Amino acid sequence: MKIALLFFVAATAAYALTRAVGKIPADCDPIAEQMTSWELGNYAEPEARAPAVEKYRAMCKDAGIGLDEAECLDEATSKNAAAKCAPRLFPEIEVGDCDGTSCWVDKMRAAADRLCACSSTDCTTRVMEAYAKDAAAMAKEGARNPAPQPTAEEMQLITDLGQQMSTCMVRVASASGSGAGATAVAD
Repeated sequence: MKIALLFFVAATAAYALTRAVGKIPADCDPIAEQMTSWELGNYAEPEARAPAVEKYRAMCKDAGIGLDEAECLDEATSKNAAAKCAPRLFPEIEVGDCDGTSCWVDKMRAAADRLCACSSTDCTTRVMEAYAKDAAAMAKEGARNPAPQPTAEEMQLITDLGQQMSTCMVRVASASGSGAGATAVAD
């Protein structure tokens, strides 16, 4: 019985220690450098980088970033991925369950669903304008923080969704051209 109790106490102490280590404040210098690179690029002049590094160092310290979060931030390949590690450092980013190509596929799928629900060209125009804004924002983010190359499966899914969007747009344009389908379905 004493051995079991001793084992339980040791296991509990080990667990508490691992949780406490994650709460130890991280070194904010590398985090600030990485965040500055995402904002300004890797080749910004030192005099341009210095104020940004200071800003991000202060944000890191104010947010109380721990070792677990710092490790996650170190492995992040984009600002969106980093926002999942420490959302309070990136309040402007809506943290979702996706990153890179998977986000793009999700947005394409949602746009395809909305397009296929349309019954007027006005509706398809609104959907495509919103989709174009999303695409521009994702392209801008991708230029700053490149995501890994899409897999063959992801490329096929993107191709299929593009075909579905095209088919739905043609269906609506054909129906609108013949006078049918004059009302828009809610987006």
